[in-house]
Amino acid sequence: MQIVEIFESIQGEGPFIGQPAVFIRTYGCVAPLCSWCDSQHAIKGDQYRDMSIRDIMTAIRYKNSKLVVLTGGEPLIQKDCAELLHNLLAADYRVQVETSGKVSFMHEQFAAVHYVVSPKQYKGVFHIESCWLSTVGPVKNPNLYYKFVVSNKEDVIRIDNFASACGVLSKCYLMPEGVSRKEQVKKLPQVSEWCITYGFKLSPRLHILTWDTKKGV
Repeated sequence: MQIVEIFESIQGEGPFIGQPAVFIRTYGCVAPLCSWCDSQHAIKGDQYRDMSIRDIMTAIRYKNSKLVVLTGGEPLIQKDCAELLHNLLAADYRVQVETSGKVSFMHEQFAAVHYVVSPKQYKGVFHIESCWLSTVGPVKNPNLYYKFVVSNKEDVIRIDNFASACGVLSKCYLMPEGVSRKEQVKKLPQVSEWCITYGFKLSPRLHILTWDTKKGV
């Protein structure tokens, strides 16, 4: 697998916010790419190393945290992703996968994994594969969550329409757009108001509020 970094920190977003976790960040993403991406080092250049599943498991073995977050970029484009998930679950880790939803994946084969899907808007349309909407389909995965970056009310209205149509409103988190502490502090009150008005959960970006623009934390 192409791995950008492995580090231990606090999960700053979504349903496991505040919990100590080991992060495995993979390289590469899926077009169209986001202009506001805060992980450019994971999708551009050559800042990665090839690691076997055994190498990865060895690298996390002596970390304190038992929650492992597989993130990117887009981790599900890695051809050995399923094998890594199998090994992590077999070793009794709690596992969270952060995905854009732009890649199909047989997630029902790994029902114990928690998937946090971040659908992205391009020209007002969400790019997401149908498999990630299985909470309302024949296969209901209780471990599917959704988080959205928002910058204005138009974003929130489109997210509300999407979540209501798919029946996933109770599983949705809103996050302020912004890669610095200053931006987060400025936007959090407004995003909080939108959460109250529309019934979303709020996810402050705790790692940015804590460490500002520092990477690897």
